Amino acid sequence: MAEAHAQKQVKVLLLGAGETGKSTILKQLALQYGKREHIDLTLFKSWLIRNATISIQQLLSAAEHFEIQCDEELSTLVSALEPDAAKMSTEEATAVYELWSSEPIQRALDANRKQPTQWVLDQTPYYLNNLQTFVADDFVPTDEDVLKARTLTMGIKTVEFSDKVDPAYLMSYMPLEQATSLITQQEDRVFAELKWMLIDVGGQRNERRKWLHCLDDVLCLMWTVGLVEYQQVLYEEPDRVRILESLDLFSKWANNKQFQHMPIMLIFTKLDLFEATYDEERFREVFPRFTGPKNTGQNAAVRFLVKEFKSRLEFRPQSSQVLTYTLDTTDPNDFEDMLHALRALVARHNADFIKKAVSTAARTAAKR
Repeated sequence: MAEAHAQKQVKVLLLGAGETGKSTILKQLALQYGKREHIDLTLFKSWLIRNATISIQQLLSAAEHFEIQCDEELSTLVSALEPDAAKMSTEEATAVYELWSSEPIQRALDANRKQPTQWVLDQTPYYLNNLQTFVADDFVPTDEDVLKARTLTMGIKTVEFSDKVDPAYLMSYMPLEQATSLITQQEDRVFAELKWMLIDVGGQRNERRKWLHCLDDVLCLMWTVGLVEYQQVLYEEPDRVRILESLDLFSKWANNKQFQHMPIMLIFTKLDLFEATYDEERFREVFPRFTGPKNTGQNAAVRFLVKEFKSRLEFRPQSSQVLTYTLDTTDPNDFEDMLHALRALVARHNADFIKKAVSTAARTAAKR
């Protein structure tokens, strides 16, 4: 009988197309839980420099496509930079920044958002505005740098989290009547620790074959969608708009029979970038079904996307939860509601284990 009350392993699977914010969610939770052993700052410094190099070179490609003339000397120097180099000299960083600050490159960035032809990183302005800081010998990445760095997830990455089950936890994540009956005269106790694991799998096309190996014993599916993807194209296929690939992927995977009865968290990421760059004309171009009065604003576009994705769910029981969240993945304050829902799922899944842990604590206290 005791075996029935053992803690159940809880797995939360994080899926979505490439560059939709999965790894940023994982990093954000690791920072919030104090699990900094998963964050190598030296590695992130290298990634930030690579991010900046790739960004400026992609903008040069965009300028060429749109026949925008850039400074020849700066363009030649920047084009010769090794995109995978982990270091950059101060002189090279100055040249990159000078080219980035130029009017032609800014026009190329704007043109590529309106009619994307080049794969350009979401945080391009952040990387290039801060590059001269990144290359300094004494530079140590901040939490913001870590969250905004674009790192490619290869394979399957897992991070385990745990929450202390105490009276405050019970009151927050269990039915009120049940929680109240459990914590009588035990206000200061920690009864147990609940463990749950977040599994992040690379979203690039060549990584998706590994998704099949992660479907067993999953409690919840978290699916990420980048709100700015309607302005972007795929790295692997520059003629394909990224948001359309996300929709097709969601249709295929969220309707997998293994997910039909489990909660789905549909997470729309990069709200900060969406608000800063929203282009209604481009959005209507990608989604002709987005009808109604013009100049309806960003909220109407977000509501449309939520409806579009949820409409792709088939054969799903009414009792199955589909929770939607819209957030800036670089802002820890945006995670409160989503994290509360995750903890509630873990608590419900382990209700018997929690009851046994509290009862054991009560019996131990009574013997003292």
